[in-house]
Amino acid sequence: MPKVRFGIIADLHREIMHDAPQRLTAFIQAAREQNADFIVSLGDFCHSLEAHEDVRTIWNSFPGGRYLVLGNHDTDQSDKLTWMRFFGLRRIYDSFDWGGFHFCLLDTNTVSLEGIDYDYGNRNYFAFEDYRENLSASQLAWLKSDLAAAHGPTVLFSHASLADPNIGIRNRQQLREIVLDSRRQGPGVIAAFNGHNHVDGCLVQDGVPYIDVNSASNCWLGEAYACDTYGPQVECDHPWIRCTAPYRDALFTFVELDDQTRTLSISGMQSEFVGPTPQQRGHSGRSDHSGVPGGFAIRPVIEERILHY
Repeated sequence: MPKVRFGIIADLHREIMHDAPQRLTAFIQAAREQNADFIVSLGDFCHSLEAHEDVRTIWNSFPGGRYLVLGNHDTDQSDKLTWMRFFGLRRIYDSFDWGGFHFCLLDTNTVSLEGIDYDYGNRNYFAFEDYRENLSASQLAWLKSDLAAAHGPTVLFSHASLADPNIGIRNRQQLREIVLDSRRQGPGVIAAFNGHNHVDGCLVQDGVPYIDVNSASNCWLGEAYACDTYGPQVECDHPWIRCTAPYRDALFTFVELDDQTRTLSISGMQSEFVGPTPQQRGHSGRSDHSGVPGGFAIRPVIEERILHY
């Protein structure tokens, strides 16, 4: 089985970052240089607005495969169907095969109330904080069937974590059972990648690594830690940037799967904060929501990892 190499970028946040087009351009250029088979965005990419067509154009310039996962903020200005139409998508969750591996693109943007699933749209999820971040019942049924029919090892992509007990999807136990079933029947799921948390980290559950891919742009700290970083002109046009700890350089990663050696290699990348660090702003410098003691450290880094499956 040949090797498969793909690029991942997460949480570009075109609506927050003034230089999002330049960050995405750096990723696309690197993907070309790395001869990536395909690229994946793990959500919070851009809104379906004319003002964000610049990043859509840059994204579409990559000559290989291009796959998008929906993030919660992608539909802050629209419903899901409008965002799908903006990118020409026919399904909001889907799967594909590449080089002997199977890949699933999942949608974690569902509010589930009393057994009924509601799509995110126009920021409605803010009103249902205790019921958001779910895989819909229909998607879970589809995934179970899809994995049962899959040939070869499978990788899952999502925006919210599929395993984190504090900020992951709420119906993660149902997902966990589906993943375990897939591994009993064959190679099954060997890894999962998510964005959303703006940290670098890895949780291992039932032998499967669930990998947090850091944001391409920043870590969200909130209004209590707001700070001027780029000056009044930028912050006038992009006011929410003050509530983040921006990264000077775009962060992204490339993953190589080698079924002969049964390894999954993740490339590393290092940047630095623009302006004061989170600790210098009075923040703990830890992600207070991740499922590890003390939380993952907030750092402008994607760690190099070599994992075995």
